[in-house]
Amino acid sequence: MSSAPTYGEKCSLDYEEKYIEICTPSLERECTQDTVKNGISLTEEYDCYPVTKTVCTEFEDLELTEVCAVSYTLQEVPSEAQLVEVKWEKVCHEEIVCINPHSAGAYHASAYCKEQIKNVCMVSPAVYPVNRPVVLKLPQPYDTCITKEIILPRIKCQQITTKKCATKLRVEDNDELPIDKCTAGLGQELCQQSTLKLPRQACLEKFTQTKVVYEEQEQQGYNGSRY
Repeated sequence: MSSAPTYGEKCSLDYEEKYIEICTPSLERECTQDTVKNGISLTEEYDCYPVTKTVCTEFEDLELTEVCAVSYTLQEVPSEAQLVEVKWEKVCHEEIVCINPHSAGAYHASAYCKEQIKNVCMVSPAVYPVNRPVVLKLPQPYDTCITKEIILPRIKCQQITTKKCATKLRVEDNDELPIDKCTAGLGQELCQQSTLKLPRQACLEKFTQTKVVYEEQEQQGYNGSRY
């Protein structure tokens, strides 16, 4: 516990507790019922209606699919090729030639020609068709298939219906409408106990009493004051 504060050399400050009663007035309401004509009444009512919304979820579906591709390979096919073959052949024909010809105008008798048949031959190429067996390599298609997993995105939607309600005012005309008329007044007081802390200051006061001329005695007294 901390010591009380001091004011001056011989003064101190402390607190004194006092119990008091605090009373406050209460309000009392007195109501009477009356009737008014040509009035309107306001009432609250709920207006409900369905609200439908579409909710979609996305998921993935795994499917096994056969994927095929076309490939080609070379296949040997026996066949027959028609070629040509070149041969050298000897061709001969007869020609008539003159032997010892004499030209006109010379110092001899008129020109004459002694005909003689000469066989002239030559070698020329000749082409003959030849059939030869050959092997052809022709491309043949074939299918190559594998089974592969394919991830397909799926979307599933559904409609969800909820009920929504809102408050609305309903106004009605009334020929006669009962109302409450109330007046407020002071009622019985409400009291409760409370505690107050009042500051108090105390100072020392000196009293001197002389017995003899050279002897004195100091007495201390307590003088308190409250604020």
